[in-house]
Amino acid sequence: MNPRLTILTGALAGRTHPVGTSRITLGRDASCAVRFDPQGDVEVSARHAEIRIEDGRAIIRDANSTNGTYVNDRRISGERQLDDGDEIRLGANGPRLRFETGERAARAGEKGERMAVAVRQQTRGLRIAVAALVALAIGGVTAVALSGHRAEPAPAPKLDTARMPTTAAGTMSYEAIARANGPAVVMIAVEMPDGHNYSGTGFGVGADGSVVTNRHLVQGERGEVARRIAVIYADTRDWLPARIERIAGDADLALLHVDAPGRYPVVRWIAATAPAVGAPVAVIGYPLGVSSPMEGSGTAVTARASLGAGTVAKSIPTTLQIDAFAIEGSSGSPVFGADGAVVGVVYGGAAESAGRMVYAVPAAAVQAMLRP
Repeated sequence: MNPRLTILTGALAGRTHPVGTSRITLGRDASCAVRFDPQGDVEVSARHAEIRIEDGRAIIRDANSTNGTYVNDRRISGERQLDDGDEIRLGANGPRLRFETGERAARAGEKGERMAVAVRQQTRGLRIAVAALVALAIGGVTAVALSGHRAEPAPAPKLDTARMPTTAAGTMSYEAIARANGPAVVMIAVEMPDGHNYSGTGFGVGADGSVVTNRHLVQGERGEVARRIAVIYADTRDWLPARIERIAGDADLALLHVDAPGRYPVVRWIAATAPAVGAPVAVIGYPLGVSSPMEGSGTAVTARASLGAGTVAKSIPTTLQIDAFAIEGSSGSPVFGADGAVVGVVYGGAAESAGRMVYAVPAAAVQAMLRP
């Protein structure tokens, strides 16, 4: 057993801590092995809880905290055994953590995991000069502030309450979908702690700068998180710094937040149900990142997203399989149904399909991640 904790929400979202083989403490005190932000994680007590390994089992104990310790949404009294995948919350509204024994990673060679790993590797990343992008993003914050520029105000996305106009035949109006949602699609540049860098796609879900993308774009297979992140919205030239706000526990999703003041475009709504097999869809993203045709060159470009048409080939609770096109840089692209709602988020594809068999996380998982 090689247990670890991944912080899913709160000021330190995205960080991973090994549990080790003996005992660790969680809290805001400087002596705690997993120390939370004294200002940002106010529900966490100075010494909130502890986890120890005993006879091959992980045991969590609340350390007389003020706001309580919860496992899978139930407040614990005394001690409780932790199982692989259990979710811990420090306080009723405090930060959430995921406990993992490492057994699932060890089973990565099994059938399902082999496919998932291959999928992630295929679209994981177009390598680009992220250091330059982040430098541009930092400069962009100043430029935005001095010019007084702000993106157009936009409401939070609705949940399957409106409909996009369709053609008389009831087929998709790709032009209407692009016009309504295209400005909210962002290109994401990432630099990992080991220096690897690559690009992907995301889309705005909050006018304050909240962006949905893939977990694998900002968190490595060993739990390490991105060192630097920059985003650029469609049809703009400003690279903006961003940070991890939340990482989904059971889907290849993450929520980012733009660290620059302003109001930003959002997608119009997120579907409540999956589309039917055979339904038309549109994928908007940045395949090949800045290497695809753009206005400008290098990192000094006006971001222009690409729209591709496709069809739902298979639908299961955890995955949408789409007959479309996706390559490096497409990870995190929103998939839109005929009514203009986001129905999925591209996370990869079968390597042997030459980019034509695309996998997406269903919209229901997006809704679950966005719930408070």
